[in-house]
Amino acid sequence: MIYLITATLSITILSLTMRKATLNTENLWGVILGNYLTAAILTAAITITSPQTTPTPFTLALGAITGITYTAGMYLNLTLMGKRGAAITSSIIQLAVIIPITTSVLFYGETITTTQLTGILLAITSLPLLASKPNQKLEIDKTILPMILLTILVVGFSQTSSKILIQSGLQAENNYFFLAIFTSASLLVTPIAYRNRNQIKPTDGTYGIGVGAFNLLSNRALLLALTTIPGAIVFPVSSAGSLLMVTIAAIILFKEKTSHANITGIIMTLIAVVLINI
Repeated sequence: MIYLITATLSITILSLTMRKATLNTENLWGVILGNYLTAAILTAAITITSPQTTPTPFTLALGAITGITYTAGMYLNLTLMGKRGAAITSSIIQLAVIIPITTSVLFYGETITTTQLTGILLAITSLPLLASKPNQKLEIDKTILPMILLTILVVGFSQTSSKILIQSGLQAENNYFFLAIFTSASLLVTPIAYRNRNQIKPTDGTYGIGVGAFNLLSNRALLLALTTIPGAIVFPVSSAGSLLMVTIAAIILFKEKTSHANITGIIMTLIAVVLINI
């Protein structure tokens, strides 16, 4: 249970750290670079101290490609947080699970239950509410909706790549897979951050280190939680629990403005996440 609590808290702190970063930086690339360099270094240390396996070229190539989508997803995630806050953005990120589920059904012949299908439909229904402007009437923000859909697609593909690795029977190469992801992302972001170096402050790197550390901690804690607790408990609790805590903390700490439609969308997302993960 301690690992499940750790994972839920880590996801919550990760989201709040990202939100804090968007409020205190002029350029996101310093934060993103700090995140991936930290994650790459920590993953390398874990890989070196773990039982040795020889990674296949497929694992390394899949990780390198996924590093590109990770970078895009992180940039979109931070940009959305800057525009709409942590509560709504965290809800949107949770909806990305629709992509790997769809992939599993279409390409791997998996089936979904009626409960999961209900959750997916509820998640889709919540999108217009999450994309509505933070005022008291339901008015979809057409400037933000394309970014929301793109974020779901990009983050969803990043999640799908882990499914591809497992379906290929290469889960034992998990450390190398994530090392390839974070190394690829670091190499991609470094020249971009260098071009924007005049806008990057030392504190941006500090936020990036925090994001990278809690990002890795949340993933590791989830894996450890799954070794002692069924996934049917781990995923709904970690996803819905962190989303609930992020929403409450964002409203209290950052005074985020949310309309009745936004709140309804967040609640629907909470329910959808639980149903999808059952």
